[in-house]
Amino acid sequence: YNDKSFARNIVPYHLFDTMGHYATRNRLVDVVVNGAYQGIYLLCEQIKRDNDRIDIAKLEPTEITLPDVSGGYIVKIDYWDNSNSWLLNNSPIGYPGLDIHMVYYYPKAEDLMPQQISYIQTYIDDFETALYGTSFDDPVNGYRKYIDVPSFIDYFIINEVMRNVDGY
Repeated sequence: YNDKSFARNIVPYHLFDTMGHYATRNRLVDVVVNGAYQGIYLLCEQIKRDNDRIDIAKLEPTEITLPDVSGGYIVKIDYWDNSNSWLLNNSPIGYPGLDIHMVYYYPKAEDLMPQQISYIQTYIDDFETALYGTSFDDPVNGYRKYIDVPSFIDYFIINEVMRNVDGY
C-alpha cells in the first residue's frame, strides 16, 4: 500500500506502547539492495512468545487438562489453509455468512494436542457467543469473562484513531 507519511503502522505501535501494552519494536530504515536504493521501509520484530515480547507460558504437549491447557496460545486472523486454522462459528456483524478463519500461530498447528485445539477453539467460540449474545454486558458471564477489558478498549481506540481497516 502507499503510505507517504510512513505513519500508518509506526504511530499505532508507538501509541499502544506508551499506553503500557506490548507493541512490536520497529524502526524506519533505508533499504539498499545490490547498491540500488529501494526506499524507506518499516522494520519490525517478529511477534513471538518471549519474556521481552509476548510473555505467555510455553505450552507443552503434556498440558492437556485445566488449568495448564488454558495458557500459552497466540492466534491470528491471516492467510490460512485447512491444516493451520479453524473456521469461526460467527460472522462479523453486517457480513452474514462471511467465513473467518483463526490461524494457530503459537504453538504451530502441528505441535498442538487435540485437547489444546479443542480448548482454544471452544474459548474463542464462547467469547464470541457471549459478545454477540443478548447478555453480552453481563459482568459475570458476558464478554468480560474472556478478555482484559482495558487493553481491548485501548486496542479499539488505536485502530479507530488510525482508521485501520485491518485491525478487526
